[in-house]
Amino acid sequence: MTEPHVPDSPGGPRPASPRTSARAARRRVRAVKRWMGIDITVAQDGRVRIADTDAEREGAFDAYDRAIAMEARGHALSNGWTWDQRWLNAFRNIRSGSENPEPLIAYIVRRRRESGLPELPGPPGEDSPAAPEA
Repeated sequence: MTEPHVPDSPGGPRPASPRTSARAARRRVRAVKRWMGIDITVAQDGRVRIADTDAEREGAFDAYDRAIAMEARGHALSNGWTWDQRWLNAFRNIRSGSENPEPLIAYIVRRRRESGLPELPGPPGEDSPAAPEA
């Protein structure tokens, strides 16, 4: 890994401190960009993820609330899926594409409980919510 450039001090070049290097690395990974109206970050492995920003959380929570209201009204999904399938698929997508997925999943689980909807099936794992009772 290359050391970040540090301007010369009066006594000659100054080596970068580990703290400065760590902050610089975090900034590179955490740099939020706007792409097609979505806040994104690019991780060190090159994967693009939805950034964990207030705007993205608010937008996601609004969309989840609308879907939960539809489920509570008994709406049938047009693609033939059950609501359980829809939410487990959403959890997979959230985990693979979000910078900080667990608060989003916990929100869905909590709001579904508050709406009196049944718990989602399955043991804790990649597809299940595995959210604590709250």
